[in-house]
Amino acid sequence: MCFRATVFFVVIFLSLHTRIFTTKVQSMKKNQFLNIFIAAAVLASGCQSNFFKSKPTLFANYYVRYSQDGTRTRAEVGFFEGDSVRTAEPKAFSSVFFQQGAMNPKRISARTLRYEAENSADYPNTFSFRYKRENSKSEEEKQDLTMSALREFAAENGVVSKTKGVKLSWKDDALAEGEGLVLLFSDRNGATAEVALSGPTSATEASVGVGNRLQNFAEGEGGKLALVKKQIRRGQESKKQWVTQMEFYTKTIAVTIVE
Repeated sequence: MCFRATVFFVVIFLSLHTRIFTTKVQSMKKNQFLNIFIAAAVLASGCQSNFFKSKPTLFANYYVRYSQDGTRTRAEVGFFEGDSVRTAEPKAFSSVFFQQGAMNPKRISARTLRYEAENSADYPNTFSFRYKRENSKSEEEKQDLTMSALREFAAENGVVSKTKGVKLSWKDDALAEGEGLVLLFSDRNGATAEVALSGPTSATEASVGVGNRLQNFAEGEGGKLALVKKQIRRGQESKKQWVTQMEFYTKTIAVTIVE
């Protein structure tokens, strides 16, 4: 419709522009010429917004969780397409891959379609998602998620204080911007508590206060401590915006709870 209207506009304009220099058009009233010209222009411009409508943005939410116990990895991704996050609708692809395997689509709700995958393998530091848009002649699009592992950690002297907290150290890398740790405490009776440590850190150790979160913990041996390393990243490029989240769950170590 836009193309036909534009052609009509051009033909009318050229035709009248040519005739205006002929003797026949001299008898034509000026306002008649202007009325026809304006009508053609309005008809052409009326569908201009559709003709030049911008390509919608693809929004993606990526999530990877790795458990050191059992070396299990769970991956999820959801795609949405639209002019904004608020108005975007779920977007489906014929195939979505995590690492080397296909992901399974799962309809969570009318507005949520999620692709899921699980596997068992050593932690690779970088995880890759791949997908290809329908009718696209380009190569597969790829999104990499990278976070260093947290393979070993220790509480100084194997002790956690209910009032002073814990002096924590770990191997691998210091925490970067957008990364953090969640410390998961438990005592011999099964009481639990958690404390967060936000990055960045300049070293692979930190003194972590616990406030009053451990005040009801039983003192003595039988305590446990595990860590969850977390990372959140955001990015965008031409007509794509994404959020990536990663979680690394460590094994549990034994600690002694003291006052």
